[in-house]
Amino acid sequence: MNSYLLFWKRAFDFKGKSSVNDFKIPFNIHLLLAFIIFPFIHTFVGGKLWTIQDIEIGNLVIPIKISSWALYLYAVTYIPALALSMRRYHDLNEEKEKGLLFATFPVIYIIGVFMLLIAGQGLSDTSLVTIIIVIVLVLPVIWFITEWFKLSYKNRK
Repeated sequence: MNSYLLFWKRAFDFKGKSSVNDFKIPFNIHLLLAFIIFPFIHTFVGGKLWTIQDIEIGNLVIPIKISSWALYLYAVTYIPALALSMRRYHDLNEEKEKGLLFATFPVIYIIGVFMLLIAGQGLSDTSLVTIIIVIVLVLPVIWFITEWFKLSYKNRK
């Protein structure tokens, strides 16, 4: 719990270092809230999850559903998460600016998906197009997950 309180106390501290637990505990709490607890509670209390119609690109159908509460959580925690990510990268002796990319990744990814959906509407239904789209959608998520593991488990060099 101390690490979570420290997350909020150091919300605007972009210098210094943060330990593995300083990163892992608040980040995992927010993931748990955004993807499991908020959608469950939101649905349980009668609210509907925001749904963007199933979008079709070739043979690929992409259902997009999200709790509006998860968006509010992201907006509230963006600056503290950015500061924490930058401190954590500094602790790993890596460029602190990677923290900006890591914290902003969800927004960049969503914008990229929408751009892909708009551009992909006129594409044919071939398997090659579907494979390319899946690769373009999956590779950034793989990068994000590997960075999350690095920030959550790797100690200083």
